[in-house]
Amino acid sequence: MRNYKAKPRRTPRYFKPFPLAGGRTAYKWEPANRLRAHGWATVMLGEDFAAAVARAEEENAKLDAWRAGVSAAVPQQVERVDWRYATWADLDALFNGPEGLEGISYNTNRPYSAKTKAEYRSRMKFLRAWTNGGTMKLRHISADSVITLRNDLVRGASAHTTASILRVLSVMTGFAEHRGLIERGKDPAKRLKIPEPKSRTKRIQPETVEAIAAYARKKGWDGVALAIRLGFYLVQRPGDLRALTNFNWRRATDIASHDRAALAGPDGEVWSFRLKQQKTGAWVDLAVPYDIRLAVDAALSSQRREEHRGTANANMPILIDHATGQIWHERNFRKYIRMAIDGARTDAIAAGDQYLIDQLTDLQFRDLRRSGMCWMRDLGVPVPLIAARSGHSIQETQRILDTYMPADSRGSAAAIAMATTRAAELARDKADSADAAGQK
Repeated sequence: MRNYKAKPRRTPRYFKPFPLAGGRTAYKWEPANRLRAHGWATVMLGEDFAAAVARAEEENAKLDAWRAGVSAAVPQQVERVDWRYATWADLDALFNGPEGLEGISYNTNRPYSAKTKAEYRSRMKFLRAWTNGGTMKLRHISADSVITLRNDLVRGASAHTTASILRVLSVMTGFAEHRGLIERGKDPAKRLKIPEPKSRTKRIQPETVEAIAAYARKKGWDGVALAIRLGFYLVQRPGDLRALTNFNWRRATDIASHDRAALAGPDGEVWSFRLKQQKTGAWVDLAVPYDIRLAVDAALSSQRREEHRGTANANMPILIDHATGQIWHERNFRKYIRMAIDGARTDAIAAGDQYLIDQLTDLQFRDLRRSGMCWMRDLGVPVPLIAARSGHSIQETQRILDTYMPADSRGSAAAIAMATTRAAELARDKADSADAAGQK
């Protein structure tokens, strides 16, 4: 009889990779369900493969010691609640821990971002009150009661708030069923139709961006002027823009010669921002045109002058609150952006510029990101290149661009103009060919 020899393991036990945004891979140590029942929870190991393997080996060593009866290695015990007696408070506590928000999503297999955690915990306060302070048993939450909640929210709350609360409810009840707090197949929100708020279709053009920036500079709000321009040309979220520092600002090296010619200054150099998006965790490299580079350099030079007075440090934010000299607080940032847009609109009304008035009416800072993406599309930039800059997947980028197509009069005009021009070129080519044939 042939002896069987097991192949050596390439990775530790319970060591698993999972995908992140931008094509990256992270790793986790995920014990089997029978071990979870004894309190062993998933451990996030990061993106460094070698370090992740070492951490996984450490967890396996703790597990082996526990199995051997070493009391010091016993994990924190997690009390499992029978679904017949589980309350919303039980679900709330479990979802707030390492098996929920502090771990990875049971649904997407990805960790929750800091912004998502904050949003979920904010909505969980409402749901806690809805369940009588968390005392309601989960088995008493029926599909009818969930539909009643949805209808009440639709009547009394904004579309955004309604969708946000119902999404969190759906995620939490799905998690409860997944972890055994709700009887299998009894998730009351599984088939809930969530009324999603309509996508914004507001978009503006570069001349409108420059009009807002000009008004901000007139008021002495240089940080606001730069923020408006970066919002459009970098196509990033407000939180990522406010977090930019001089450490994100660097010379760009891997650039084709024809692209360098379009972006470089007199010194032949191109500069870019390299940042990790807070929401997706994706790394993006954002080269900028020369005029944007000059504005960023001017902002940093101003801070370096302050550094000599002892009011700045080595880690210098790109966008500075002119009132405090410090990084923008989100509330003040929104306030001054709003004032700059409203001020530019007032100037447009005084000048009788109907085009600018229409562009600036109902404009929000978040519209700059998608407007910048559509501006690039209108100029013929392929969708994959736009996605490389925005950090979206190609599919999500296409969905965003498609949202703007129905009311995109400028894009529609560009389409017929391009077709007309090319038709005229073809007609000229045919005429030239006929003349050449006749001369022969």
